[in-house]
Amino acid sequence: MSDWAIETVNFGQRFGANWAVKNLNLQVPQGSVFGLLGENGAGKSTTIQMLMGLLPPSEGHSRVLGLDPVRDEMGVKSRVGYVPEQYGFYEWMRVKEITAFVAAYHSNWNYALQKELIAEFSLNEENKVRGLSKGMRAKLAFSMSLLVD
Repeated sequence: MSDWAIETVNFGQRFGANWAVKNLNLQVPQGSVFGLLGENGAGKSTTIQMLMGLLPPSEGHSRVLGLDPVRDEMGVKSRVGYVPEQYGFYEWMRVKEITAFVAAYHSNWNYALQKELIAEFSLNEENKVRGLSKGMRAKLAFSMSLLVD
């Protein structure tokens, strides 16, 4: 196991002739707090998508919690909580249905914490996703990202 939670070597992503991320060399120590900051279009979202295995890098390689996101995408996803800009919820589902749906894909879902977060974020489990405000959708997405132990 590496001392790095995230490590990239000459990491990059090209779209046509344009580089969204080029030669990113990064080491984030385990147990640290790290912020990825930059202007719009600087490649922050692209970097995160590559680290999650959602987008293969054009060059270089990375490790997340000791795993290669290209070779072990599911291993990374099972250990990392991720909230994308666009949530992609099924609008017709209720809060309790969407959490049950996502929980079914994870053997290590924390049901006790789910109850705590639903209460803490004042999410009504009977509400349909389509009726949630933008902020409540964000709370739902964030809470679900924390529920995989």
